[in-house]
Amino acid sequence: MNENEGRLDSGEKRQFVSDLKLGSDVNDVFAVKFKGPLREYVKGWCFDFTIADNTGEIKVKYWGGRHKESVGEVYRSFEVDDLVFVTGKVSSFREQLEVHMNEELNHTITRCDRTSHNLGNFLPKTEKDVDKLLSYIHHVMESIEDKHLYRLLHSFFDDPTFVDAFKESPAAITHHHNFLGGLLEHTVGVVRLCESICDFYTELDRDMLITGAILHDVGKIPKYKYTVSISMSDEGKFVGHIVMGDRMISEKMDELEDFPAEYKLKISHMILSHHGKYEFGSPKIPVTSEACALHYADNMDSQVKEFIQIIKKQDKDADWVFFQGREIYLK
Repeated sequence: MNENEGRLDSGEKRQFVSDLKLGSDVNDVFAVKFKGPLREYVKGWCFDFTIADNTGEIKVKYWGGRHKESVGEVYRSFEVDDLVFVTGKVSSFREQLEVHMNEELNHTITRCDRTSHNLGNFLPKTEKDVDKLLSYIHHVMESIEDKHLYRLLHSFFDDPTFVDAFKESPAAITHHHNFLGGLLEHTVGVVRLCESICDFYTELDRDMLITGAILHDVGKIPKYKYTVSISMSDEGKFVGHIVMGDRMISEKMDELEDFPAEYKLKISHMILSHHGKYEFGSPKIPVTSEACALHYADNMDSQVKEFIQIIKKQDKDADWVFFQGREIYLK
């Protein structure tokens, strides 16, 4: 038995994504976060997948030979959410680090027994104090003067099952706040921005906007599932968090006695329009001042956080990184 075979299901993890540098040999267990299709290239067959742990994620490219069946066997040997022992070499493409695996160099992917590993090694968590974040949400809720909106918020946050899920849920798979506690952290960011917006634009209905800010992404709770990696639920794929969130909130509003019909329309509109554009997944675009403010607060928190996350995980010696069709300055 070689060293790697002995470590497959030992539960021991020595190498993390954050340790990987250009030229590093990869020899450890990671979670599979994404798996692309098997495809042909000039020298044979290949496929891409993404591995991750609680320090980050990195793309992997497996370069196989001309025998489709043998490459296919490797491809079918693991799935998303599996733990796999990977051997390979860290390379670079468009100034982004990625792991290259080559069949000719005997690089391997081996599925591991999940029960033999500490799953805390594979899911990143917010670095912020979750209890303090939740306390802030409760503090802001108590400042809501409108009795109907106050009751709506408490119909969610007086439910321990909802609160537990809200505290743990991620806000994304690959973009901003893509870690446990990410939804809570993002919600606090959006609420803080909306409070500042209300201080500047005093004409806004503060209670309505803050309520929308607190609830705008509750649909992400059922949208995502997570064990050793974050992935999307079937409902998330079919429906999406915007519509799912609107349904969750609408059910609560329907249960509340004498909840104003106009409030139902305004709150649903804020939820359905908070991505701002049809091409960004919003069924509606903002038509109220509060919906407009919520959209831009949501967009600011998500975009700035994504920049911060990108910069944080890059090689400190680099000046620029290529991301989504542009270069981002890292200094």
